[in-house]
Amino acid sequence: MQHKLIIFFVLSLNTLTLSAQQQLSVYQVKYKGERVGTVNLLKEKQGEKLYYKMTSDIKARFIFSIRVKTSQESIFENGRLTYSTVSRNVNGNEKSLRETKSADNAYLLIKEGKSSTLTHKAITYNVMSLYYQEPVNISKVYSDNYQQFLSLKKIKPHTYKMELPDGNYNYYTYTNGVCTRVDVFSTMYNMEMHLVTKQP
Repeated sequence: MQHKLIIFFVLSLNTLTLSAQQQLSVYQVKYKGERVGTVNLLKEKQGEKLYYKMTSDIKARFIFSIRVKTSQESIFENGRLTYSTVSRNVNGNEKSLRETKSADNAYLLIKEGKSSTLTHKAITYNVMSLYYQEPVNISKVYSDNYQQFLSLKKIKPHTYKMELPDGNYNYYTYTNGVCTRVDVFSTMYNMEMHLVTKQP
């Protein structure tokens, strides 16, 4: 399977046909009440293999104008993460490329060309999983971007707080087990993501 470093995601809901094993979710991103971009997620199941793909295109102005395009992919087999990749493009320049690869009872981590090892037998739940499965009784979630486990806390019914290493945090809110809203809290900005389309 070929993994591209940067994927510019062009989506037309009028022409897209999803198989019975595919699920598409589209989130609208808002900053100060204005729409600044979209996040698109695809979930595909083939037998015991589960594939997630997330792409986003966000353009906003803070102190200066910034446009960020990201692409993430995750592959699970028999409930275990076997591969993931994260790439980010900021204002036309590649800023990061990170991979997580299963290797026996550990994981090989690649961050901007440098390798390290995470001693963990099986990653069964990562940040992409948050969008499709409410994290009931889950206190740690693997971040493919930070390449470490992050703390997850239930703060009220169907709402969970994920703490990031830089001191920022996100809230994930669920309706009928599906993530319908994400609140992003940063020292520089706050953003909201609202589920606007789900197929099927």
